[in-house]
Amino acid sequence: RNDADGRLTREIIGGQISAQDVNPMAVQITRLRLFIAVIAAEKGGLSRLPLPNLEARIVCADTLSTVPNRGWRPAATGGLQDAAKFVAGALAERASIFERWANAHEESEKARLRAEDARARARLKDALRSGMSNPETAAFAGHPLLEPDAPPARIDPRLLFYREDWRGFDIVIGNPPYERIAAGQDAEDRKRVRAQLERGGYTTVKCNDLYALIAEAGLNLVKPDGGVLTFIVPLSICFGQNKRPLRELFERNSGELRLRNHTISPFSAHRVERAPAGSPK
Repeated sequence: RNDADGRLTREIIGGQISAQDVNPMAVQITRLRLFIAVIAAEKGGLSRLPLPNLEARIVCADTLSTVPNRGWRPAATGGLQDAAKFVAGALAERASIFERWANAHEESEKARLRAEDARARARLKDALRSGMSNPETAAFAGHPLLEPDAPPARIDPRLLFYREDWRGFDIVIGNPPYERIAAGQDAEDRKRVRAQLERGGYTTVKCNDLYALIAEAGLNLVKPDGGVLTFIVPLSICFGQNKRPLRELFERNSGELRLRNHTISPFSAHRVERAPAGSPK
């Protein structure tokens, strides 16, 4: 590897990758894995530079807490961000703080940015008192993302990873859990959780699987033109009757579908046929 490889890896990991998981341990492991990737790529000498801070990019958050609206625009009235300039300015201010956080390495500088973010949150709360508030922006105004002991965020990812010209993520990658909605809870609790998800806007609740809900959220977050969504899912997505809502959702909203079947035995003699691009999947 050379210095150019190292710089590119650092730029991509430090400035172009965003991720969230509701499990704090998974978040820490992901940050560590990305740090290792930077160190490995900068083997030629750049590894002496401080590692980027990933706390504002790899965050602890509940993916299913919101259902992103596919038609969301940064200045859409009634959407996640109100059209009022003072609200837009407050959101952009926090985004700027998060960007600067990536290159903050001294504890004094981190403390200063945490204090600056606290003031920005206060200004955003003031801006929202005009009556134009909505649950998303109100939750974002109250969440101390840069605090090490912050609870899981329950905020739309487009506010957590705010960009004024946001149209969708270029690539959304996921390995969702394979378990039923509200697994381990009694019948009444499961019914309550499903009803809550339906009221929130999820259309794949009848699939009764968490991976279907997360796939739906991912579909709404990816860029509508040219975006790529890639998930690891069980084969039941292909033939399960209860997975029909998920299949129909992707058929309506995808320009192309590809399915790759990876067998359990990696050294099996059976070949996995892959359909050529553009053919029916």
